[in-house]
Amino acid sequence: MPLPLEGKIVLLTGAARRIGAATARRLHASGASLMLHYRSADRDAHALQEELNRIAIATRKTILFITHNVDEAAFLGDRCFIAPKLPIEDGIDANIEALADGIEIIDQMRCVRGIGKILAARLVSMIDISRADHVSSLWRYAGYGVDEEGKADRPKKGEKRKDNKRLKVACYVVAISFLKQKPPYTDIYYRAKEYYEASRSEWTKMHIHRAALRKMMKVFLQHLWLRWRLLEGLPISEPYVHNKMGHNHIYKPEEFGWPAL
Repeated sequence: MPLPLEGKIVLLTGAARRIGAATARRLHASGASLMLHYRSADRDAHALQEELNRIAIATRKTILFITHNVDEAAFLGDRCFIAPKLPIEDGIDANIEALADGIEIIDQMRCVRGIGKILAARLVSMIDISRADHVSSLWRYAGYGVDEEGKADRPKKGEKRKDNKRLKVACYVVAISFLKQKPPYTDIYYRAKEYYEASRSEWTKMHIHRAALRKMMKVFLQHLWLRWRLLEGLPISEPYVHNKMGHNHIYKPEEFGWPAL
């Protein structure tokens, strides 16, 4: 017997949680093919996506996810379609390349496999390294900070964000570039992923993937912070885990492609 919405396509925005998620489940159960969109509730959206994917496999329904996250698309989808680049973006990239010429920290970053001139320039343009007295300040600004309980920072209603959303997106692009180009930083990702798979059985695959990306990117940002502060003649300090917690394994930038000083 045909379902009420069989053959219909529904675009649902704000589908990650509460009413949006409940509506998505109801429409899905009624036979509709869904196009789901969300903005910031990553964790809830991923849980809903995995839930609906399991149902889709069992019932052979179609779900179309709209995302800016290429890695997420590859993880969740059977087929992926990428929107074409806008012509205006080519002009912007050319301007960025011209402005990046002769900037020493960008030249150093480009020695790392997976970091090109444009990507390096975008990162540098969003960071005032003189304000990041400690690497933890840069981590927090890039979206990799932790709260008092050691959990990842989450924006709280009514409070000013501690991170820069555009920088956070740029860091994610770097992370995906690393996974494609395979610089030494990816060894950190795969070791972390293996550890989480063995010790965090309650985590989803996406949670494990994101936690491993986070660990890899924090090491990269630590190296960026160190090299940039040295170039600017600014004081440096060891990360909290080395200085206060006694961790003795230090990743040296030169081991990951940065030029020797």
